[in-house]
Amino acid sequence: MVGRTPISVNLTPGLESRGTLACLDCLTHALRQAAFFKIDAFVIKLEGHFQYSSAPAVVEPYALSPAELQKLTDYGLRYHIQLVPFLDGPAHIAFILKHPEYAGLREYPESNYELCATNPDSYKLLLGMYQDLLAANRGVKYFYLSTDEPYYIGKANDSRCHEAARERELGSVGRLLGEFLTKTANVLHDQDWFERVQSARNTYAQRHALAPRGYRLDWKDAGGGR
Repeated sequence: MVGRTPISVNLTPGLESRGTLACLDCLTHALRQAAFFKIDAFVIKLEGHFQYSSAPAVVEPYALSPAELQKLTDYGLRYHIQLVPFLDGPAHIAFILKHPEYAGLREYPESNYELCATNPDSYKLLLGMYQDLLAANRGVKYFYLSTDEPYYIGKANDSRCHEAARERELGSVGRLLGEFLTKTANVLHDQDWFERVQSARNTYAQRHALAPRGYRLDWKDAGGGR
């Protein structure tokens, strides 16, 4: 066994924490670096760090304005890089559902992790946010519609969310998730700004449901489907 020599690190000045700021200059540098390595797509996950006109409650301080996102998009295109906007759904959206304005869209009242996939207002919210991102991302052909880890889809069964009943009608949670993705992706697909919807972590049922429309799905795993 090789012995280990303990070391002492003296951090000066003695600050409580040390952070970093991802400014626009940092992002443009990252795009140039990506171009150097012949990368032609750069996925950007902004969450609340973009000024959504359709969902102002989710906007964080110092969020990118539409003009700033378009400027960054244009900068990427100069280097032949598609700056691809990324938005989660129906899960991983606590940055939305933590706000009282959108608490009524939760799958379960006590959890801000996942929205109800059978609530029409869920679609209105997400589609408005998609439109905001796309309007500030002109020139790019792709949108990353993430469906990562929707653990609880198809389980809610109360007066607020009727997923369980819809899951029984369709025959599986995978088909319910496929229905959610098809509804959202169809709207995106019909826009003029891009050609294909990218989606990660899809079940077999989703892949089967979307194949006729020609979507490109990244086949990562089959978690959550049956």
